[in-house]
Amino acid sequence: MADEDYDINDYDLDEDDGNIIETDDNENKNEDETNFVGYNEIMEKNKKIKKKTVPFLNKFEKARLLGVRIQQLSAGAQPKISTEGFETIQDIVDEELRQRKIPLIIKRNLPNGDSEEWKLEEFEKV
Repeated sequence: MADEDYDINDYDLDEDDGNIIETDDNENKNEDETNFVGYNEIMEKNKKIKKKTVPFLNKFEKARLLGVRIQQLSAGAQPKISTEGFETIQDIVDEELRQRKIPLIIKRNLPNGDSEEWKLEEFEKV
């Protein structure tokens, strides 16, 4: 590589030991522009967008949903339904699914690179 590819302003001199440290201005800009989006903002945005996929939970989404929720409950998460009369975590999760009370959002990736987020209440049949 030729020396003219580098600009002396791209480097800072470390005063302690004289080493050269490469700086990246884009890295500093990205830190300043961090923006957090809340759950309510996402849900309001999703209500305005017309969905492109069908409102049915497929078997792969259902399996993943059940597996993640079972892990959450076994790790100490609070169930969203009354647990009286249920013997296992699987029974609790099945009832949460039937009542559509599982607090997870399903993200579907579309072929064009976009994605859709679905709440469990939005599905017609689970």
